[in-house]
Order: sequence, then C-alpha cells, then structure tokens
Amino acid sequence: PHLGPDRIWVVLVGIDGYSQYPLHGCITDTLAMEQYLVDDLLVPRERIQRLLGPARYGDTTTDVSSIPSRTNIISLLHSLAENPNIEHGDPIIIFFAGHGS
Repeated sequence: PHLGPDRIWVVLVGIDGYSQYPLHGCITDTLAMEQYLVDDLLVPRERIQRLLGPARYGDTTTDVSSIPSRTNIISLLHSLAENPNIEHGDPIIIFFAGHGS
C-alpha cells in the first residue's frame, strides 16, 4: 500500500564540530536533506526531528538539547519507539552526516 508523506517520520543528524578532524558541510548537507524532504517529498515539518552539532568544536552558542550528543540521539530514538502516533508500517528515515557515515 502507498503511504503518503504525512506518514513519514524523520531523524536528521549533522555534525561538523569535532575536536579532531573537524568537518565542513555536514550541517549544510543535513539542512539540504530537510529541505528536500519538505519541498519535494512533502513531509510535514512536524514529522522531522533534527540534531545539529556545533559548526566549530567548543561552540557554546548551540542549544544543548539540540546537539547530537549520545544522550540526545538515544533519547530521540526512544521517543520514536514510544510515539503512539507512529503506526505499524510507517517509514522512518534516519539521516546522519558526520564521521562514520
């Protein structure tokens, strides 16, 4: 059966600011993926959760609750597992841009 975009759930994670070997472009790639999902696939923004790392290691201007720490990633995945609005068969997209991706 065809599922509409309102049944898609998304987790986006982008990290540039590593203490060693910082990256450039992972956050930009993550935001581009979000734009694609919203504009082209018509996924509602409220179905998209994102964790974006600081642009530079040690940047403290980023809201701690939105950084892609181990704790925040695990918490976000648990929230998906416990979300009563997610139905059997609903697609979940997990996009990660950073080291190891």
